[in-house]
Amino acid sequence: MHFTTLQSGKRRHPISGDLDMVNPLANDTTMDITHPLPVYVDLTDVKRKTKLIKLLPALAALQDNVEYKIVNRDDKLFFLREKRGINSLHARRKKLSPGTSYHIDIEALPVHEQANIAGHNIHIGKTLFRFFVYVL
Repeated sequence: MHFTTLQSGKRRHPISGDLDMVNPLANDTTMDITHPLPVYVDLTDVKRKTKLIKLLPALAALQDNVEYKIVNRDDKLFFLREKRGINSLHARRKKLSPGTSYHIDIEALPVHEQANIAGHNIHIGKTLFRFFVYVL
């Protein structure tokens, strides 16, 4: 984990990836997906093409077999975009407010519920990922 500095010399929150984000696996080997994952975003870093979160299945059997959708927001502040097998969460910058947090639930739905992994047929169910996006 590393820190970036503002032009004034003040330190920002720890970052990982495109924007400021706390790494939930820094000290643990597993992540509890029942609790929302905090994501810290500096509003000045958010552009139209900025990826707040990247979603990519870890298992080869799930590649091109998962569809993601935002299930708890009707306000169109956030949207998902898929490009080359990687889904990304984006925000509409002009509508975000500094000092505000947004709760986002993203559901991962398998296209095919049966998959063959290491010679075993398995059933794949839906998964819900929860995030709190804090706008700085």
